[in-house]
Amino acid sequence: MDTALAPDQARAILQSAVTALAAPAPRDSDILSAAFPATPSALITAIASLNPAALAAHLHAHLASRTTLLDDPKSPALPLGISESDLLAYAALHSWAAADSTVTPEDRGALADTWRWFDLVQNDPAVMGNSILKAIPFGLDLTEDDAAAGSRPAASGAPAPATASADAGAGETEEERKAEEKREKARAKKAEKAAEKAKQKAERNSAAEGGATPAAGASAAKPATAEDTVARIDIRVGRILEASPHPDAESLYVEKIDVGEPEPRVVCSGLVKAIPDPAKLLGPCIVICNLKPVNMRGVKSHAMVLCATDDTKAVVELVMPPEGAAPGDRVVCDGFEGEPDAQLNPKKKVWEKIQPDFSTSADGVATWKDSPMKTDKGVCTAPTVRGGTLS
Repeated sequence: MDTALAPDQARAILQSAVTALAAPAPRDSDILSAAFPATPSALITAIASLNPAALAAHLHAHLASRTTLLDDPKSPALPLGISESDLLAYAALHSWAAADSTVTPEDRGALADTWRWFDLVQNDPAVMGNSILKAIPFGLDLTEDDAAAGSRPAASGAPAPATASADAGAGETEEERKAEEKREKARAKKAEKAAEKAKQKAERNSAAEGGATPAAGASAAKPATAEDTVARIDIRVGRILEASPHPDAESLYVEKIDVGEPEPRVVCSGLVKAIPDPAKLLGPCIVICNLKPVNMRGVKSHAMVLCATDDTKAVVELVMPPEGAAPGDRVVCDGFEGEPDAQLNPKKKVWEKIQPDFSTSADGVATWKDSPMKTDKGVCTAPTVRGGTLS
């Protein structure tokens, strides 16, 4: 990972982030992963599934021992600097942070690490003055009590206000020491209450938006149950008939895909960065057909193209059906029988529970829980990715 981004690199990443985040949560993690391959999958999942309030709480927990998102907490003296991941998360929170009525002083104190990091990003030399997202002058002049909720210094680099305990000299009396310990306990208790209020507010906001949001630090999807198997996913052989750049989103293609229905489906895929030539998309593919349609910058996407990604995220390629398979042929895995859902309920996060068990084998066969994905013509494969993930 580069230790510093040039302004033009930061601007390009922010533009892509604004485009990819145009849809409200829950978003398609596949599109985010394809558009931002250097961002860890756990962060992609959080940004895709959490509303801004819950995401802010999630980042607060993550940043407690880090300056930026990808820092190694075991090596705090070697910060990596602002990365693609920081800019993507910054863009995800920007509109929410800009709403003064939403981010209250109490919220900022309870989520001190998030706002310290946010201010650090927007004041980074590569980000300052960009024309994509303007800096938010909400003022992180946290009081001593507010700062007790976080463990990091202010973004400006100034040290946190010194406490009486830190300044104590040899002449400090026992009475003064006990008084300072009492004040420290009171500050810690206040910080704990503020953090709990922020968590409750995030959950209330999520409920008001019609879906339950995981608490900070929790996984975006609960572990799969016995009923959450690949049989619930409507996976079909497809053929991409047309592919062209999205008119309003630089990171997306708009495709027309034959999946064995009277009319081709319109599908948006975040594959521009991985596959710059749209002509290379034309031909056979594997399609997830029962995801809920989602509006992507004015174009409604009615399915998802299944892709394989290597462990470096440098290679992203279409999963291929077996030779002789026809559009509309269903793809199944032995040992997981059943009819797919007509449409997966995004609030139940069925896809998010099932997707992590998709992979490619050592010989390139696409699998779910090591069971090959196949049609009656043979198995589905990735052209070059071995031991990779599918999404």
